[in-house]
Amino acid sequence: MPRAFVHLILLLALAALALYQAFPAAPRAPQSAADFDTTRALAHVRAIAKEPHPAGSPANDAARAYILAELAKLDLQPVVITRTIRWYAPTPTLTLHNILVRIPGRRATPATDPPLPTARANIPHAILLTAHYDSVATAPGAADDAAGVAALLETASALRAAPPLDRDVYLLLTDGEEGGLRGARAVAGNSSHITVPSTAPDAPWDAPPDQPLPLFSHVALILNFEARGTSGPSVMFETGPAENLALLRHFAAADPSPVATSLAFDVYRILPNNTDFTVFKKLGLQGLNFSFIGSFHNYHTKNDSPDNLSHASLHHHGQHALALARHFASLDDASLATVLSPNQPGSVFFSPTRNVLVVYPSTWIWPLTALQTLLTLTVIVIAARKRQLSGRGLASAAVRFLLSILLSAAAIFGLITWLGPMRSTHQFHPYLAATSALAALVTLFVALEFRRGARRRTDAIADAPPLAASHRPTTETAPPTSISTSPTLVTTQSALTTVPLIFATLLSIPANLYLPGGSYLLTLPAISASLALLAALTLRRPWLRTAAQLLAIAPTLFIVVPMLYLLNQALLPTKLYYGGYDPTRFLDTPIIAAGLSILTVQLVWKLIPALTLRTSTPIPHPALAVQGRT
Repeated sequence: MPRAFVHLILLLALAALALYQAFPAAPRAPQSAADFDTTRALAHVRAIAKEPHPAGSPANDAARAYILAELAKLDLQPVVITRTIRWYAPTPTLTLHNILVRIPGRRATPATDPPLPTARANIPHAILLTAHYDSVATAPGAADDAAGVAALLETASALRAAPPLDRDVYLLLTDGEEGGLRGARAVAGNSSHITVPSTAPDAPWDAPPDQPLPLFSHVALILNFEARGTSGPSVMFETGPAENLALLRHFAAADPSPVATSLAFDVYRILPNNTDFTVFKKLGLQGLNFSFIGSFHNYHTKNDSPDNLSHASLHHHGQHALALARHFASLDDASLATVLSPNQPGSVFFSPTRNVLVVYPSTWIWPLTALQTLLTLTVIVIAARKRQLSGRGLASAAVRFLLSILLSAAAIFGLITWLGPMRSTHQFHPYLAATSALAALVTLFVALEFRRGARRRTDAIADAPPLAASHRPTTETAPPTSISTSPTLVTTQSALTTVPLIFATLLSIPANLYLPGGSYLLTLPAISASLALLAALTLRRPWLRTAAQLLAIAPTLFIVVPMLYLLNQALLPTKLYYGGYDPTRFLDTPIIAAGLSILTVQLVWKLIPALTLRTSTPIPHPALAVQGRT
C-alpha cells in the first residue's frame, strides 16, 4: 500500500476523532439524587415550553407558577421581584416578575427574608446562577431558555440532595429578557424603562428602581445559561473582566466537559449581541456565560420545541451548572480572592477535546510567536543546507499556496451562486459541510499535483548518468546531453510545506494585536507543523519519521477541526434567518462558505505535504552539468 495513502488514512482517522470530540457527550443516567438528571430536566422543559410564553402573557404566568411550585418542592423559599416598565404600543406598561431563590450554605447567617449572604474578609460570598424563563412570541422557547431554567432547577435539586455547600448559591430566573434584557436591567438598577417598583421599596431584597438589588454586592461569581439554537455543545464564550486566568484554570479543573474558546470571547466583545450576562457584567461582576448554538435555524421559531431540543445539549448545560456551583461554592476565601483579583493576566484557552481545556496566560502570546518564528527559520535553514529549498522555490510555492486559496474560494463561490439562493435555512449547514469538503479536495489536488511534479523533476536529476572520473573523451563524440537544474527552478516538497508556516508567522502579528484570543489558531498549528517538517528533514528511519510527524501534526487537527465545527454552527447569515430568502443579501452565503474554505485550505495544506514528505534527493549545485555519451 502506498505510504502516502496510509498517511492520508491516519490523518482522516485523527480528523474524525477530533470532530467526534467536538460534539457533546450523550447523557448518562444519574447514580444518585445528587447527580444531574437529564430526564427530569426534560420534564421541566416540556412543562415550561408547552407554548410561546412571552413576558406578560397568561402562558408566562403559567410557566412562572410551575417554576415556583418546583422550587417549593425542594423546601426552598423563592421570592418574586416585580417591576412595571414602559412597553410597546398598544400596551403602555408591562409588569415583569423575576424569581430569586437562595440555597443556603453552611456559613450563611440568615438575617433577611430571603436571607442575604454574609460577606467575610471583604470577599463576596454568594454564587449566582441565572437564566430567563420568558420566550419570544413566535417560539415555545424550549432551548431559549427553558433549557437554562430546567438545568438550574435540576442543579438546585441535586444540591439539596447533598450536604450544604460552604457558600450560598442563588438562582435568579429573569423575565423579559427577550424584550431587551428588561428583567435583568430592572434588578441591576440600569433600566430607564421602569415606572414604579411593584414590591415595597423597603423590602430587604428589593431596591429603588435606579439601584441594583442588595444581593449583587455579595455576589462573587455569576454563571449564565443561554441558547442560540437547539443543539451542539454548551460553549463558554464570555467571562466578566478580562483578567480571568485564575477563573479559567478553576473552570478547566472543575468542569467535567469544559468546552470554550477565547476566540469567541474576543469576537463576542465586538458584536452587538447581548444576554442578561451583559447587564451583570456592567456591574463589574466576574463570571462565565454559556450557550449552545447548533441548529440555529430553529432559533426563535416554532421549531424551538421540546421535541427538537438536543438531550446532550441540555445535559451539558446541567454539567456546567452543577459542577461549577459545587466547586466555587466550596472554595476558601483565599482561593476565591485569587479568582476575583484584578492583578492577574488574561488568558488564551481552547478545547482540543470535550473533556480538556487548555489554558495559558495571555502574556505567553508573543513568546509563542517568537518560538513559532524561530522554528520556521530553523526549518528554512535545515532544508536549505540539505539543498531541498531555494528562494525561487519558496516564491513558486507561495504562488501555488495562494492559488489553492483563490481556486477553492472561487470554486465554492461560483458553485453556490450557480446552484441559486437557499430557500430554507435547513440548507445552510449542509452547504458549508459540502464546501469545506470541496475546498479540501481542491487543496489536495493543487498541493499533491505540484508535489508530484517536483518529485518527477528531482527524480530526473537522480536518474541521470553521473560524471565518471575515468571517462576519457574519444574522437566519436555525440552531442552532449545536459541536465542542468538550478535550485531556483525546483519547487520541492520542503518549499510547499514551509510556505504556510511563513504565512502563519506573518499573520500572527495582526492576530496577536487585534484578536489575541484567537492567536492560538495560527501559532500552535504552525509550531506543530514545523516540528513535523523538522522530523521529516532530520529523521532517517521511515517508521520513526512517520510516527514523529503524526505526533507533531495531531495537535493541529485537535485545534482546528473543532473550530471549523463551531464556525459551521455559528455562521448563519442573519438576513437568511430573519427574513428568509432575500436576493439582495444572497451573497452572504457564498462569501461565508468561501471564507470557511480558506480555513480548510490552510489546514489541509499544513497537513498533507508534511506527512507525505520524504527525504528528497538534494537539488544539484547550479554549476553542475551532468553529461553522458551515446
